[in-house]
Parts: sequence; C-alpha cells; structure tokens
Amino acid sequence: MSSAYTCITCHVAFAGGDIQRAHYKTDWHRYNLKRKVADLGPITAEDFQEKVAVIQKLDKTDQSTPERSSLLCTQCGKQFSSENGLLNHLKSRKHIEYAKHALENTEPFKPQQLKIVQEPVDTVEISENDEDWEDMDDGDNSVTDSIEKLGNALHVEECLFCSYQSSSLDENLIHMANEHTFFLPDVDYLKDVQSLIKHLDEKVGIYHVCLWCNKKQYRNLLAVQRHMMDKGHCKIRFDENPDDSFEYVDYYDYTYPDHDQHQDKVDEQDVDLNSIDTTGYELALPSGKKVGHRTLMRYYRQSFGTRNNEKSIDLMDRVKAKYRALGWHGHGTTGEVFQRKIRDLKYMQQWKSKHYMKLGVNNNMLQHHFREQVNF
Repeated sequence: MSSAYTCITCHVAFAGGDIQRAHYKTDWHRYNLKRKVADLGPITAEDFQEKVAVIQKLDKTDQSTPERSSLLCTQCGKQFSSENGLLNHLKSRKHIEYAKHALENTEPFKPQQLKIVQEPVDTVEISENDEDWEDMDDGDNSVTDSIEKLGNALHVEECLFCSYQSSSLDENLIHMANEHTFFLPDVDYLKDVQSLIKHLDEKVGIYHVCLWCNKKQYRNLLAVQRHMMDKGHCKIRFDENPDDSFEYVDYYDYTYPDHDQHQDKVDEQDVDLNSIDTTGYELALPSGKKVGHRTLMRYYRQSFGTRNNEKSIDLMDRVKAKYRALGWHGHGTTGEVFQRKIRDLKYMQQWKSKHYMKLGVNNNMLQHHFREQVNF
C-alpha cells in the first residue's frame, strides 16, 4: 500500500494531508528545496537536525533559554516561542478537534517503501547569513518564496495599502486619497472604476505585487502594503511607458471625454485605421460607431445585451467631485504629451480589439461540422 500524501523533494510519505501541509512549512523542507536547485540530493531529518544543532551551538549565548522541545505541540506539529502561546493553543478549538480526530484514527500507517513522518520536523530559527549555508546563494531564496500560498483578493471596500475597510467603494477611494494620496489617473476618461479597483485588489491581494514596481512580488499582503507605504509607491504606474498603460487600457475610453463631449480631443487622421483593419469588412466612423459589410449581416444582427453603466457613471461623478474638493486635478489634459498618450492608448485599444477578433475567427475554424447520418 502506497501513501497518497508524499513529498518528492524530501522522499518521505505522510499519514494525512494535515501533516503533509505542516511539513511544507518546516525548515527541513525549505533546505532540501535549496539543495535541489543546486543539483544536490536531499538530506534526512536526522542530518538536518545535526546541522541545526551545530548552528545553535555556535550562536549559543551565556543566558540560559528554555528548551524548544517543551514548546512543541506534538499532535499538531506547531512550534511556539512562549509558554503562553502554547497554553492558548492547547485550549483552542482547532487543537481539540485535531486531537479528537487523531484518537479516532489509532491504526498506524505502514507503507511498503517510503519512510513515514508521523510528526513534522521541529521548526527552528536559523540565521540567514551566507556563511550558514555552504552551497547556496542569495538567488535560491526565490524557491522558498514561490511555494508560499497565494492570498485572497481584497474587496472593493478594503484599502489597498492598509487594513482599513470602508462601507462603500466611493468611501474607500476617498480614504485612499486622504490617507495615502492615491488618485486614479485620467479619471475623466475612466469608464469602469469598479472593474479597475477589482483588478488592483487581485494584483495586491492575490499576487502581492506592488502597483508601482509592477513586477516585484512579496511574500504576503502585509509585506507588499508596507513596501508601498514606506517607499511612497501608493500610485499606479501609468504614464511611464506604453507597456505599463496597456495593462489598464480596457478600463478607459479616450474617444470622447465626459467633461467635453462636443470636442474631439484626438485628431482622427492621426490614427490610420487602414493599418489596423485590413480586411475591408469594417469601417470605423469618427463618432466611434462601426459599419460592417452586408455579407456579415447575420453576425452584426446578433444582440448580446449591453451593460448598465449608470451606477459606474454616478460613482465616477461622486469620485471626481471629491477629487476636485481635495484639490486634485490630475496631471493635465492638454498639451502635446497628453495628446500623444491618447493616440497611443487608442491605437492599443484598436489593436487589441482586432487581435481578439482575429483569434475568435481562427478558433471558429477548429469547429468540425458533421452531417447527421440517417436512413442507414
């Protein structure tokens, strides 16, 4: 009989899923991960404990410290730094349920080939100095970071930079503007603020990525929030280069801004539509509407319904009023630089629409049509 819960890195098997998950958090497993990156074989738990003992012996001070074995919950496999923490854990409901479950399953687990780890290895504090790890370097720390569990997405009422939770989305935007000087860029052209905030919530809450660094990931939500507040990165990287703006292009509409609906801010001649759509089946008018060829009438007659953006428009009106009350007017909506940015973003929107249309047409060719076989 083989176990369903194993660790390929450490070459061990486990009696249950809880013990396996606890093993993934131990220093023994992390050390074997680093050895695997360096093309070295894993070491046993006993050898790892010997290395730990040597390190602790070198770092031992004159002050006597209580033994860590007395602060270990043998049933749950958790290590505690104080006696009060251990006592509180023993009184917790989770520990009582786990102990009750362990008593019900008294039959020992005996696989044929793999070694059984009935208890996780003790979690110990090891110095992060390079001298303590002989055959590893600083770059191997990313292996340990990559196995960290992904977090949960924040709600639209939760602040991106602290633990404050508002009663509504517009109140949350005002809180982030007052406390963290976070303002949405080009708010006059923003067409779906709720979807944009949800995207930022997933970026920070799930992937723990800084909004300004944009590619730097942290271990948990608290770490990325501290980084953004300490470094002053409570802002979106939007105007640095077109690649950064491409991430948010779906949430903006630069065709006709809300504050001046009768004046076209972008010269239509600046964007060569023929260079975007070369099929000849669609023509884009200056008003933003598209006229299709009659051969595609059956497709243009399809009606998928329209989204009701009234709530989003009302929300944006309230947010813009609050921004103006705080004295925020953006980085300016005039000038050659801004007009160039609008042309670039508009080109990216049209290129993206054309790319998705081409992808959809190509996927339609993958559908096989068969004639129904009858009268045989």
